[in-house]
Amino acid sequence: MDKKQFIFLVLSVVFTFCGTLKSASPGNLPKLAPPPIVSQWKKEEIRVSETGEFSSIDLPEKDPSGKKKRNTASLVSARGKKFFWRPSPQLSSAIRTADLTGAAISADGSLVVVTERIGGEGKPNSTRFLFFDVPNRRLAGGFTLPRTLISSIAFSPHSNSEIVGIRHADTHFKEKNGIVRIDLVSKRIVDSLEASSGKVSSFVTDGKGKIFFSAENSSLIFEAEVETLSANPSAVKSRITSPELCIAGELLIASGKEGIEVFRKDHGRWIADEKLFTFPEPFHPFSCSVVDTSAPAICFAGTNEGDLWYFRKGSFRKLKEKISGIHLWDPAQKIFFAEISANSRIALFQMPDGAENAKPVTPNRLKPANRNSSWALLRAPAMKDQMVQIDNRGNVFLLDYSKVSRWKKYVIYIADRAGFR
Repeated sequence: MDKKQFIFLVLSVVFTFCGTLKSASPGNLPKLAPPPIVSQWKKEEIRVSETGEFSSIDLPEKDPSGKKKRNTASLVSARGKKFFWRPSPQLSSAIRTADLTGAAISADGSLVVVTERIGGEGKPNSTRFLFFDVPNRRLAGGFTLPRTLISSIAFSPHSNSEIVGIRHADTHFKEKNGIVRIDLVSKRIVDSLEASSGKVSSFVTDGKGKIFFSAENSSLIFEAEVETLSANPSAVKSRITSPELCIAGELLIASGKEGIEVFRKDHGRWIADEKLFTFPEPFHPFSCSVVDTSAPAICFAGTNEGDLWYFRKGSFRKLKEKISGIHLWDPAQKIFFAEISANSRIALFQMPDGAENAKPVTPNRLKPANRNSSWALLRAPAMKDQMVQIDNRGNVFLLDYSKVSRWKKYVIYIADRAGFR
């Protein structure tokens, strides 16, 4: 084949192919699928790191047919099981104390609920709830509330099987700041109220169905019904920024670095006293307790290594320096207990005069002796001359002070033996 014949053959093939494409309709053209896009990055599910341990084993009951005492603890206690708990460590603590976030005691004094953070500070979090049966002195159950951080819990005034607490915002799970109501039997959140003004800094219930809360960097005090949290709350303006709240009878107390503001109920509305009481020296209250509504008389505690101030009849008196911030009021004996930072001793003040007993009590010297400081002191109206002590490692004790000069100590649960002698 010469050169001319080869060129003619090639041109014939080209013209034939072009004619075929031109005559073909668009609908008959082959559809070419785009090449698959392969990515080496997979979207990983956000998970909460499991910190601490909580488990149980089956244990036959001693008398399964026996009559069980009906109290708050019996509503949530698991029968036929033995529970084990090793607290989540607080990573920011040099001695790795327990990462506890809240504690509350039922009105009958039979059930203590403790909450702890799972996951660690600055990370995605869940909350573990622990149930302690006080009369039977045992860890009686618990559960985990996933992807939610709860703190500063208190029992609901309407139900002995429900608690209210602060919910913290978490961008990982799109959780928002607010107040929640949790049913301990169904183990879930049953109602909530978003705090649009920011992180909740303080809340208190009045025992009659009302809840009052404040938010950081805000001077508003919100009031809502515990049973209908999701309904719009009402608000009252305070002269205190981020006020710490406490309530007793017809008195609502707001306190902060600016001083003390007293609200009184008048025809269903909260009206503030004209005078704002300022502390004699710079002081930011961490918590407060009303010990007398008529005077009024109120104790204000600072944070760790802070002071204990007593406000009565419009004047201030410093009761103690360098306290831990842990305190308790016993209206039956009219004794105010405040833990001193050094050696975790507890100072006693007879109210309403505020006279201090000569010698503080050191519960940690009572067997089993330990060097851990208190994390919370709890008591209920039904308890007589007793309180529950939770130390900073999650150990739970029952303290009996029926003889003020000679206390007794009983173990409810030992979670961590570090610090024991």
